[in-house]
Order: sequence, then structure tokens, then C-alpha cells
Amino acid sequence: HIVVDGETKDLRARIRVDGQMQDFDYVTGVPAKVIMGRLKAATKLSSGGSFAPEETIYSIDLDGESRKARAVLFRVEDGGEALVMRLPLTGNLRQLDELAFSDQNLQHVLDLLAMPYKLIMIAGPMGSGKTTTAHGALLHVADPTRTVWTIEDPVERRLPNLVQLEIDEENGAGFDVLLSKLLRADYNTLFLGEIRDNATASAAVRQAKAGRQVMSTIHADDNIKSLMR
Repeated sequence: HIVVDGETKDLRARIRVDGQMQDFDYVTGVPAKVIMGRLKAATKLSSGGSFAPEETIYSIDLDGESRKARAVLFRVEDGGEALVMRLPLTGNLRQLDELAFSDQNLQHVLDLLAMPYKLIMIAGPMGSGKTTTAHGALLHVADPTRTVWTIEDPVERRLPNLVQLEIDEENGAGFDVLLSKLLRADYNTLFLGEIRDNATASAAVRQAKAGRQVMSTIHADDNIKSLMR
């Protein structure tokens, strides 16, 4: 989270680690302006004065490979700016048995993943580890005897032995288009990056009812609230 004060022009940087916000840096003077300018240039966000928020997906070099990240820029009432960046995960991909499950809960997860015709939802608040858990689950099911496809917005990280599709509305590869074609594709497991709206939720249920294994993530505090959503 990068916020530039409209009056002082000072820059405050904060990060969310394990769900908790914490201060990262505070910059004053000319360096604050330079940093914000370079961030907007790198993320291809405009430097104009419009109050309309902007959103973009940009590439970032991380751990020796190019990955996708998302950035949203807001113009604040006091004349300042707020830039929120969702950065890709770092470090090695982690298997399910590396994610601090208890033995009993790990076995429950493995039992679920062994069921071919189910909708498996990974629920939790922002920053709780949904994507990390989803990646571990995908690594587990993507063995040589199966075909695993994903629809993501964006593809944050390339995973081995998967076919990863990225939503690109501007070039005719929107969610509805990709999903309609996938209905006739030969896959065992489909991963939808996130359930964000009614259309995605309905699509996930339809795919599961058609006899496919579907996985996705949803923002919710617990399993009950995920069902309510």
C-alpha cells in the first residue's frame, strides 16, 4: 500500500504480512515523488489528475522469472494518491504437506482431492493463504494420468503440468468465452482463480454438476460464510 499525502507529498508504504498490516517505509521530499512516478511508470498507470480509479496487470521479475501482479490506483480527496499492489508469491512452490496442516486435516484434504466429481472451495479472509493452498492442491492433483486446466485473472505463477488460461477481455478471451469452450474440453480438474460474482459461482456449480472436479477460492471468514456467499 503506497499512499502519497496530498498536502505534504510524503509517501507512506505499508505491507500486509500473514493478514496483518505493518509499516514498511516513510519517504519525504523529492524521493517520494520519484518513487511514485517510477511505480506508476512500471505498472503503466497514468500520471493524470483524473479521480477515476485505474487498474492494471503488469509483469515483475521475481525469483528468476517473470510473473504477473495487479495494481489499483486511486486519487484521494486531499489531492494525494493511493496505490495498492497485489504482489505474486515468492519462494518455492509448496506441497500440501508443507502447509502446517494437522495430520487429520491433511488427510481430509487429500480425501477431498481424491473425489473426481466435487466442487472444492478454499475459503478465508484476504492474506490468509488461499492461493498458496490452492497451488498445493493443484500440484497434488496434476499427476501424469490427469489433465488440469485453470482460468485465472491474472496467472500469478506458472505451475508445472497444468494448462493455465488467463482472462483477457480486451482480446476476446473473457471468462464467459473461455468457460463456454472448456465445456467441450477434455479435463479432469478445473481451477477458477476466485469466485467473485454470481456468474462465476454459477459456472463453478454447473461444471461440478456436469461430472468434473472444480476448485476455486472465495473471500470468507469461515466455511459457513462461504456457503452463505
